[in-house]
Amino acid sequence: MGQEEIGIESVYIPEEVKKAVILLHGFGSNSRDMLGLVKYFSLQFKGVAFYCPDAPFIVSGYPEGRQWFSIENLEEIKFSSPESLEDILKQLSPKIKEASEYVSLIIDKIREKHNISARDIVIGGFSQGGMVAIYNGLSRIDEVGGIMGFSTLYVGPFSKGVHSKPRVFLSYGLEDEVLPHHGFISTREALEGLGIRVKVQAAKGVGHSIDYSTLLSARDFLEETFLEEE
Repeated sequence: MGQEEIGIESVYIPEEVKKAVILLHGFGSNSRDMLGLVKYFSLQFKGVAFYCPDAPFIVSGYPEGRQWFSIENLEEIKFSSPESLEDILKQLSPKIKEASEYVSLIIDKIREKHNISARDIVIGGFSQGGMVAIYNGLSRIDEVGGIMGFSTLYVGPFSKGVHSKPRVFLSYGLEDEVLPHHGFISTREALEGLGIRVKVQAAKGVGHSIDYSTLLSARDFLEETFLEEE
């Protein structure tokens, strides 16, 4: 997929852009699903542009549903144990790597458009989008300012593929019915094991979604990150 085909549709751009936040939606969703986050965050920060790109692939049988990578042949995913989870994530890693390369093209276009550095950008995502955001943020040579992962898991890069260690915000619901709790624990341990600063928000009574307490914690994370990068 050539760079000329990469869309970087924005949802909010202030008159003077100093920073940018890129939010990646989850599986079967699309860019509109992230608008609630943008509406909240854009009121909190000045000089910050917000982008919510659509994933490049359509979900079969659902024209409005998009995906960053296919989970075909993995529909019956079983997260019964840390071992089964690890096996599934290893299968997904090459697909997420490819999706990360696509997102890098988006980042490059946004940097060029606003004349900002990678350190001026925070990349985040929900569920499948969060997997891609984490992979991209850690595999980059030019380090982004921060990564936000909502209800998501760490799926690489592994060992020598980690080139950057930006600060990370990780949130999950304690009642998540899609992704396993032990997966979130493993994600935190893996990131901290890499020497990364991780801020965790565990929301009580919340499933595979983002609640208001998570929004507040994510806002604080963005504020801390933006101030640190000035």
